[in-house]
Amino acid sequence: MRVAKLVTINCLVFLMLLVVLEGAISILMVVGKATDEYLPLPSVNDVYLSLPMYQDSPEAREYWDEFRLSSKQEYVDYLGWRRSDYRGKYINIVDGHRKTPTNVRQEGQVIAVFGGSTVWGTGVRDSETIPSWMASKIGGKFRVLNFGEAGYVAFQGLLSFYEALRDNQPIRHAIFYDGLNDAYSACVNPGRDWSTINFYQMKEKIEHQKGSGLRIVLLAKYINRYIRKPRSKMTYRCDDEQEASNAARVMVRTWSTIQDIADKSGVKSHFVLQPVSYVDNADVSYLEIDQTMASSFQNFYKYVDIHSREMGIIHYYNLSKIFSGTSARHYIDFAHVIGDANREIAEAIFSRMELQ
Repeated sequence: MRVAKLVTINCLVFLMLLVVLEGAISILMVVGKATDEYLPLPSVNDVYLSLPMYQDSPEAREYWDEFRLSSKQEYVDYLGWRRSDYRGKYINIVDGHRKTPTNVRQEGQVIAVFGGSTVWGTGVRDSETIPSWMASKIGGKFRVLNFGEAGYVAFQGLLSFYEALRDNQPIRHAIFYDGLNDAYSACVNPGRDWSTINFYQMKEKIEHQKGSGLRIVLLAKYINRYIRKPRSKMTYRCDDEQEASNAARVMVRTWSTIQDIADKSGVKSHFVLQPVSYVDNADVSYLEIDQTMASSFQNFYKYVDIHSREMGIIHYYNLSKIFSGTSARHYIDFAHVIGDANREIAEAIFSRMELQ
Protein backbone atom coordinates (compact mmCIF):
# COMPACT_ATOMS: atom_id res chain seq x y z
CA MET A 1 0.00 0.00 0.00
CA ARG A 2 2.84 2.31 0.92
CA VAL A 3 4.68 1.57 -2.32
CA ALA A 4 1.59 2.21 -4.41
CA LYS A 5 1.04 5.52 -2.65
CA LEU A 6 4.66 6.53 -3.19
CA VAL A 7 4.52 5.64 -6.88
CA THR A 8 1.26 7.58 -7.27
CA ILE A 9 2.73 10.66 -5.61
CA ASN A 10 5.88 10.49 -7.75
CA CYS A 11 3.82 10.13 -10.92
CA LEU A 12 1.68 13.11 -9.97
CA VAL A 13 4.79 15.20 -9.21
CA PHE A 14 6.30 14.15 -12.53
CA LEU A 15 3.12 15.10 -14.40
CA MET A 16 2.97 18.44 -12.61
CA LEU A 17 6.58 19.14 -13.62
CA LEU A 18 5.71 18.32 -17.24
CA VAL A 19 2.72 20.67 -17.12
CA VAL A 20 4.85 23.45 -15.64
CA LEU A 21 7.60 22.90 -18.23
CA GLU A 22 5.06 22.77 -21.08
CA GLY A 23 3.49 26.00 -19.86
CA ALA A 24 6.85 27.71 -19.46
CA ILE A 25 7.93 26.78 -22.99
CA SER A 26 4.59 27.94 -24.41
CA ILE A 27 4.89 31.29 -22.60
CA LEU A 28 8.46 31.75 -23.87
CA MET A 29 7.31 31.05 -27.44
CA VAL A 30 4.45 33.55 -27.21
CA VAL A 31 6.63 36.22 -25.59
CA GLY A 32 9.37 35.60 -28.14
CA LYS A 33 7.01 36.16 -31.06
CA ALA A 34 5.46 39.24 -29.46
CA THR A 35 8.78 40.95 -28.70
CA ASP A 36 10.72 39.88 -31.80
CA GLU A 37 9.99 43.11 -33.65
CA TYR A 38 10.95 45.36 -30.76
CA LEU A 39 13.80 43.44 -29.12
CA PRO A 40 15.56 41.68 -32.00
CA LEU A 41 17.97 38.92 -31.07
CA PRO A 42 21.04 37.89 -33.06
CA SER A 43 20.00 35.81 -36.06
CA VAL A 44 21.59 33.52 -38.60
CA ASN A 45 21.71 36.49 -40.96
CA ASP A 46 24.39 38.08 -38.77
CA VAL A 47 26.98 35.86 -40.45
CA TYR A 48 26.68 38.10 -43.52
CA LEU A 49 27.94 41.10 -41.53
CA SER A 50 31.43 39.57 -41.40
CA LEU A 51 31.71 39.32 -45.20
CA PRO A 52 34.02 41.75 -47.05
CA MET A 53 31.16 43.42 -48.95
CA TYR A 54 29.30 44.29 -45.74
CA GLN A 55 32.11 44.93 -43.22
CA ASP A 56 32.60 48.58 -44.15
CA SER A 57 28.94 49.33 -44.80
CA PRO A 58 27.26 51.42 -42.10
CA GLU A 59 23.88 50.30 -43.46
CA ALA A 60 24.54 46.54 -43.35
CA ARG A 61 23.21 45.90 -39.85
CA GLU A 62 20.09 47.94 -40.58
CA TYR A 63 19.50 46.07 -43.84
CA TRP A 64 19.81 42.59 -42.31
CA ASP A 65 17.52 43.59 -39.45
CA GLU A 66 14.95 44.63 -42.07
CA PHE A 67 15.49 41.38 -43.92
CA ARG A 68 14.69 39.39 -40.78
CA LEU A 69 11.60 41.43 -40.02
CA SER A 70 10.36 41.22 -43.61
CA SER A 71 10.69 37.41 -43.75
CA LYS A 72 7.33 36.69 -42.11
CA GLN A 73 5.20 34.55 -44.41
CA GLU A 74 1.53 34.01 -45.06
CA TYR A 75 -0.22 30.96 -46.49
CA VAL A 76 -1.25 31.31 -50.15
CA ASP A 77 -3.52 28.81 -51.91
CA TYR A 78 -1.66 26.38 -54.21
CA LEU A 79 1.62 28.33 -54.04
CA GLY A 80 2.14 27.55 -50.37
CA TRP A 81 3.53 30.81 -49.00
CA ARG A 82 4.45 34.42 -49.69
CA ARG A 83 5.96 37.14 -47.56
CA SER A 84 3.65 39.43 -45.65
CA ASP A 85 3.52 43.07 -46.72
CA TYR A 86 6.33 45.15 -45.29
CA ARG A 87 7.47 48.75 -45.47
CA GLY A 88 11.08 49.66 -44.76
CA LYS A 89 14.05 51.69 -45.89
CA TYR A 90 15.59 48.96 -48.03
CA ILE A 91 12.82 46.38 -48.41
CA ASN A 92 9.22 47.04 -49.40
CA ILE A 93 6.60 44.40 -50.09
CA VAL A 94 3.14 45.20 -51.42
CA ASP A 95 0.46 42.52 -51.95
CA GLY A 96 3.11 39.86 -51.37
CA HIS A 97 5.47 41.15 -54.08
CA ARG A 98 8.68 43.09 -53.64
CA LYS A 99 8.58 46.55 -55.15
CA THR A 100 10.58 47.55 -58.21
CA PRO A 101 11.19 51.28 -57.56
CA THR A 102 13.16 51.80 -60.78
CA ASN A 103 10.09 51.39 -62.99
CA VAL A 104 9.50 54.47 -65.16
CA ARG A 105 6.01 53.34 -66.08
CA GLN A 106 3.39 52.34 -63.54
CA GLU A 107 0.94 51.03 -66.14
CA GLY A 108 1.07 49.23 -69.46
CA GLN A 109 2.75 46.07 -70.68
CA VAL A 110 4.74 44.01 -68.22
CA ILE A 111 7.96 42.05 -68.07
CA ALA A 112 7.32 39.55 -65.29
CA VAL A 113 10.28 37.92 -63.55
CA PHE A 114 9.67 34.64 -61.71
CA GLY A 115 12.02 32.73 -59.44
CA GLY A 116 13.15 32.22 -55.86
CA SER A 117 15.01 34.36 -53.36
CA THR A 118 17.64 35.30 -55.93
CA VAL A 119 14.95 37.07 -57.95
CA TRP A 120 13.26 38.42 -54.81
CA GLY A 121 16.63 39.90 -53.86
CA THR A 122 18.17 38.41 -50.72
CA GLY A 123 21.08 40.60 -49.65
CA VAL A 124 20.21 43.69 -51.67
CA ARG A 125 17.87 46.67 -51.45
CA ASP A 126 14.77 47.09 -53.65
CA SER A 127 16.65 49.02 -56.33
CA GLU A 128 19.36 46.34 -56.70
CA THR A 129 17.26 43.27 -57.46
CA ILE A 130 17.45 41.67 -60.92
CA PRO A 131 13.98 43.02 -61.87
CA SER A 132 14.97 46.51 -60.72
CA TRP A 133 18.17 46.50 -62.77
CA MET A 134 16.14 45.33 -65.77
CA ALA A 135 13.67 48.18 -65.28
CA SER A 136 16.59 50.64 -65.21
CA LYS A 137 17.94 49.17 -68.44
CA ILE A 138 14.62 49.05 -70.27
CA GLY A 139 13.45 52.54 -69.39
CA GLY A 140 9.80 53.33 -70.07
CA LYS A 141 9.00 50.74 -72.73
CA PHE A 142 7.80 48.17 -70.17
CA ARG A 143 7.31 48.00 -66.43
CA VAL A 144 9.02 45.13 -64.66
CA LEU A 145 7.30 43.16 -61.88
CA ASN A 146 9.08 41.00 -59.33
CA PHE A 147 7.23 37.70 -58.77
CA GLY A 148 10.15 36.07 -56.94
CA GLU A 149 9.74 34.48 -53.53
CA ALA A 150 12.15 32.66 -51.23
CA GLY A 151 12.24 28.92 -51.86
CA TYR A 152 10.07 28.89 -54.98
CA VAL A 153 10.80 26.13 -57.48
CA ALA A 154 9.94 26.18 -61.20
CA PHE A 155 6.49 24.65 -60.64
CA GLN A 156 5.58 27.47 -58.25
CA GLY A 157 6.77 29.84 -60.97
CA LEU A 158 4.34 28.14 -63.36
CA LEU A 159 1.48 28.59 -60.88
CA SER A 160 2.43 32.23 -60.28
CA PHE A 161 2.48 32.83 -64.03
CA TYR A 162 -0.90 31.17 -64.52
CA GLU A 163 -2.33 33.20 -61.63
CA ALA A 164 -1.04 36.43 -63.20
CA LEU A 165 -2.63 35.52 -66.55
CA ARG A 166 -5.87 34.67 -64.80
CA ASP A 167 -5.84 38.10 -63.18
CA ASN A 168 -5.38 39.73 -66.61
CA GLN A 169 -1.89 41.05 -65.96
CA PRO A 170 -0.74 42.57 -69.29
CA ILE A 171 2.39 40.39 -69.50
CA ARG A 172 4.38 40.67 -72.73
CA HIS A 173 7.54 38.88 -71.59
CA ALA A 174 7.90 36.32 -68.79
CA ILE A 175 11.34 35.43 -67.42
CA PHE A 176 11.83 32.27 -65.37
CA TYR A 177 15.06 32.33 -63.39
CA ASP A 178 15.53 28.83 -61.98
CA GLY A 179 17.96 26.08 -61.08
CA LEU A 180 19.06 26.60 -57.50
CA ASN A 181 15.85 25.75 -55.63
CA ASP A 182 14.90 22.88 -57.93
CA ALA A 183 18.35 21.34 -57.49
CA TYR A 184 18.22 21.82 -53.73
CA SER A 185 14.68 20.47 -53.40
CA ALA A 186 15.04 17.51 -55.74
CA CYS A 187 18.58 16.53 -54.79
CA VAL A 188 19.16 17.63 -51.19
CA ASN A 189 16.03 18.59 -49.25
CA PRO A 190 13.73 16.72 -49.34
CA GLY A 191 15.31 14.88 -52.28
CA ARG A 192 12.23 14.04 -54.36
CA ASP A 193 10.77 15.22 -57.66
CA TRP A 194 7.99 17.83 -57.81
CA SER A 195 8.50 18.87 -54.20
CA THR A 196 8.76 22.30 -52.63
CA ILE A 197 11.58 23.20 -50.26
CA ASN A 198 9.05 23.39 -47.40
CA PHE A 199 7.59 19.97 -48.26
CA TYR A 200 8.40 18.31 -44.93
CA GLN A 201 7.17 21.22 -42.80
CA MET A 202 3.83 21.35 -44.60
CA LYS A 203 3.49 17.56 -44.58
CA GLU A 204 4.08 17.37 -40.83
CA LYS A 205 1.71 20.24 -40.15
CA ILE A 206 -1.13 18.66 -42.13
CA GLU A 207 -0.61 14.98 -41.30
CA HIS A 208 0.66 15.24 -37.74
CA GLN A 209 -0.72 18.64 -36.68
CA LYS A 210 2.76 19.94 -35.92
CA GLY A 211 2.46 23.12 -33.92
CA SER A 212 -0.66 21.87 -32.12
CA GLY A 213 1.16 19.21 -30.11
CA LEU A 214 3.19 19.46 -26.95
CA ARG A 215 5.90 22.15 -26.94
CA ILE A 216 8.13 19.86 -24.90
CA VAL A 217 8.33 17.51 -27.88
CA LEU A 218 9.75 20.35 -29.96
CA LEU A 219 12.30 21.03 -27.22
CA ALA A 220 13.34 17.37 -27.25
CA LYS A 221 13.83 17.51 -31.01
CA TYR A 222 16.04 20.60 -30.75
CA ILE A 223 18.17 18.94 -28.05
CA ASN A 224 18.45 15.75 -30.11
CA ARG A 225 19.62 17.78 -33.10
CA TYR A 226 22.62 19.05 -31.15
CA ILE A 227 23.67 15.81 -29.45
CA ARG A 228 23.12 13.54 -32.44
CA LYS A 229 26.35 12.29 -33.98
CA PRO A 230 26.65 13.53 -37.59
CA ARG A 231 27.29 11.14 -40.42
CA SER A 232 30.92 10.92 -41.47
CA LYS A 233 30.13 11.38 -45.16
CA MET A 234 27.09 13.21 -46.50
CA THR A 235 25.64 11.94 -49.77
CA TYR A 236 22.75 13.26 -51.79
CA ARG A 237 20.33 11.94 -54.37
CA CYS A 238 21.84 13.67 -57.42
CA ASP A 239 25.32 12.38 -56.72
CA ASP A 240 23.93 9.62 -58.91
CA GLU A 241 23.93 10.59 -62.60
CA GLN A 242 20.61 8.95 -63.44
CA GLU A 243 18.83 10.52 -60.49
CA ALA A 244 20.27 13.91 -61.45
CA SER A 245 19.02 13.46 -65.02
CA ASN A 246 15.54 12.51 -63.80
CA ALA A 247 15.36 15.49 -61.43
CA ALA A 248 16.56 17.95 -64.08
CA ARG A 249 14.08 16.56 -66.61
CA VAL A 250 11.22 17.35 -64.22
CA MET A 251 12.24 21.02 -64.02
CA VAL A 252 12.72 21.35 -67.77
CA ARG A 253 9.35 19.67 -68.38
CA THR A 254 7.82 22.39 -66.21
CA TRP A 255 9.57 24.98 -68.38
CA SER A 256 8.14 23.29 -71.46
CA THR A 257 4.63 23.53 -70.02
CA ILE A 258 5.18 27.21 -69.25
CA GLN A 259 6.41 27.76 -72.80
CA ASP A 260 3.24 26.19 -74.22
CA ILE A 261 0.96 28.28 -71.99
CA ALA A 262 2.91 31.44 -72.82
CA ASP A 263 2.70 30.79 -76.57
CA LYS A 264 -1.06 30.31 -76.40
CA SER A 265 -1.40 33.49 -74.32
CA GLY A 266 0.67 35.69 -76.59
CA VAL A 267 3.51 35.95 -74.08
CA LYS A 268 7.16 35.51 -74.98
CA SER A 269 8.82 33.24 -72.41
CA HIS A 270 12.49 33.21 -71.41
CA PHE A 271 14.23 30.60 -69.27
CA VAL A 272 17.42 31.30 -67.37
CA LEU A 273 19.64 28.72 -65.67
CA GLN A 274 20.91 30.80 -62.80
CA PRO A 275 24.48 30.96 -61.46
CA VAL A 276 25.44 29.02 -58.35
CA SER A 277 28.89 28.80 -56.79
CA TYR A 278 29.03 24.99 -57.09
CA VAL A 279 28.96 25.31 -60.88
CA ASP A 280 30.47 28.76 -61.31
CA ASN A 281 34.24 29.02 -60.90
CA ALA A 282 34.08 32.45 -59.26
CA ASP A 283 36.14 33.30 -56.18
CA VAL A 284 34.35 32.11 -53.03
CA SER A 285 37.47 31.56 -50.92
CA TYR A 286 36.16 34.08 -48.37
CA LEU A 287 33.00 31.99 -47.75
CA GLU A 288 32.35 28.85 -45.72
CA ILE A 289 30.44 26.67 -48.15
CA ASP A 290 29.22 23.11 -47.69
CA GLN A 291 31.02 21.36 -50.54
CA THR A 292 29.23 18.04 -49.99
CA MET A 293 26.42 19.34 -52.25
CA ALA A 294 28.74 20.31 -55.11
CA SER A 295 28.54 17.13 -57.19
CA SER A 296 24.72 17.03 -56.94
CA PHE A 297 24.41 20.60 -58.19
CA GLN A 298 26.95 20.04 -60.95
CA ASN A 299 25.16 16.91 -62.18
CA PHE A 300 21.73 18.57 -61.99
CA TYR A 301 22.88 21.65 -63.90
CA LYS A 302 24.58 19.54 -66.55
CA TYR A 303 21.35 17.72 -67.31
CA VAL A 304 19.23 20.88 -67.25
CA ASP A 305 21.41 22.11 -70.09
CA ILE A 306 21.04 18.82 -71.98
CA HIS A 307 17.28 18.42 -71.48
CA SER A 308 16.53 22.07 -72.31
CA ARG A 309 17.94 21.52 -75.78
CA GLU A 310 16.30 18.10 -76.15
CA MET A 311 12.84 19.43 -75.20
CA GLY A 312 13.06 22.48 -77.40
CA ILE A 313 13.16 25.30 -74.85
CA ILE A 314 13.49 28.12 -77.37
CA HIS A 315 14.63 31.13 -75.36
CA TYR A 316 17.02 29.37 -73.00
CA TYR A 317 19.94 31.25 -71.44
CA ASN A 318 22.57 29.35 -69.48
CA LEU A 319 24.08 31.89 -67.09
CA SER A 320 25.35 29.31 -64.61
CA LYS A 321 28.98 30.34 -65.14
CA ILE A 322 28.52 34.06 -65.70
CA PHE A 323 31.06 34.98 -62.99
CA SER A 324 33.68 32.36 -63.87
CA GLY A 325 37.17 33.69 -64.37
CA THR A 326 36.56 36.96 -62.51
CA SER A 327 38.39 37.99 -59.36
CA ALA A 328 35.48 40.08 -58.08
CA ARG A 329 33.69 38.79 -55.01
CA HIS A 330 30.11 38.41 -56.16
CA TYR A 331 28.65 35.73 -53.87
CA ILE A 332 27.44 36.31 -50.30
CA ASP A 333 26.70 32.59 -49.87
CA PHE A 334 26.61 29.66 -52.28
CA ALA A 335 23.82 31.23 -54.37
CA HIS A 336 22.93 34.83 -53.51
CA VAL A 337 24.97 37.72 -54.89
CA ILE A 338 25.57 41.44 -54.34
CA GLY A 339 23.77 44.22 -56.16
CA ASP A 340 26.46 44.78 -58.82
CA ALA A 341 26.34 41.09 -59.67
CA ASN A 342 22.56 41.31 -60.09
CA ARG A 343 23.17 44.16 -62.51
CA GLU A 344 25.49 41.94 -64.58
CA ILE A 345 22.86 39.20 -64.62
CA ALA A 346 20.11 41.64 -65.65
CA GLU A 347 22.27 43.00 -68.46
CA ALA A 348 23.08 39.47 -69.66
CA ILE A 349 19.39 38.56 -69.79
CA PHE A 350 18.48 41.85 -71.45
CA SER A 351 21.13 41.38 -74.16
CA ARG A 352 19.61 38.02 -75.11
CA MET A 353 15.99 39.20 -75.22
CA GLU A 354 14.30 40.66 -78.26
CA LEU A 355 11.99 43.23 -76.75
CA GLN A 356 8.92 43.96 -78.83
